[in-house]
Formats: sequence, C-alpha cells, structure tokens
Amino acid sequence: MSDPEDLSAPEDLSDPGDLSDPGDAARFTALYDAHRPRVHAYVVSPSAGRAPSPARPALPGVTAIGEATDPLGRKGVALASASRTVEVTGDSGAPPGQQGTYRARKELIFDKATGAVLASQYVLTEPGGPYKDRERGFVIDYMAVRDTGWTDARPTPPAKPPH
Repeated sequence: MSDPEDLSAPEDLSDPGDLSDPGDAARFTALYDAHRPRVHAYVVSPSAGRAPSPARPALPGVTAIGEATDPLGRKGVALASASRTVEVTGDSGAPPGQQGTYRARKELIFDKATGAVLASQYVLTEPGGPYKDRERGFVIDYMAVRDTGWTDARPTPPAKPPH
C-alpha cells in the first residue's frame, strides 16, 4: 500500500498494510468506504456470518468469520482481512527477546441488525516476536465505536481527559 488517494489499484482488503502508518491506515479506510455498500449488504443479509452464497459476489480479500464479540462485549458478525506477516527487528529498537515474526489480521465487527461498525481490531493469527507467549486470537489493538450520529451543535470537550 502506498498512496491513500490511489484507488485505481485492485480493490483488495487482504493486505491492510501497516495500520500504524497513517498512509496505509487511510488507504484501508478508503477501500473499506468504497466497499461499504457491499459490506453492509453482506452483513445485514439473512445469510450474514456464513460463507457468501454463489449468487452474491464475495468481497475481494475479505473473509466472513461469523459471529463475534467486540471488546465491549457486544455481539455482532465479523469480516476479516487475510493475515499478514510482521517482522520485528532490532532496527526498530526492539530488544532481542521481542524480535521475530508474527502474523495478524484486521477484523471489523458489525451489528448484524443495522450493519453499523461496532469495532475494528487487529488480531494475532500466528504467535511470534513480541507476541510469542500469546495465543492465537489475542487482540493486539482495537478501536470500539460507542456511539455515532449527526449534530448541528458544536461539541463541548470534556473538562479533563478520561484517564
């Protein structure tokens, strides 16, 4: 992945790139946005959470993983990108005990009734490197959506940070 504005490349969500890199994260988001109607149709369809039917085209680079629970405990249905390999080296400042290779994938969890995104999470699929002592399925990072909506009012920031 490179230019988040370049959507001329194949619309494939199988390799989200380095999601900590703003360009790759923006490209993944742009591709998701481009596929949003298809994702929504898939998620809220009667067969959501099961393999796509031959009559309905599959989403490129996306696998239905069925029912899932988000980090806040809400039930939904999840779609996932293919796992990608991450290599942690000493070049990034990682100590020798944290170096190595692991595999992880991006998962999006949706409310099955509305198709609204509940959470996005980065999940370990093959332990190694800094996650060598973790089990498959360990959530490396997540973002949960608690509420969404439109307003004409200017938001009031909290008096102090939540933590």
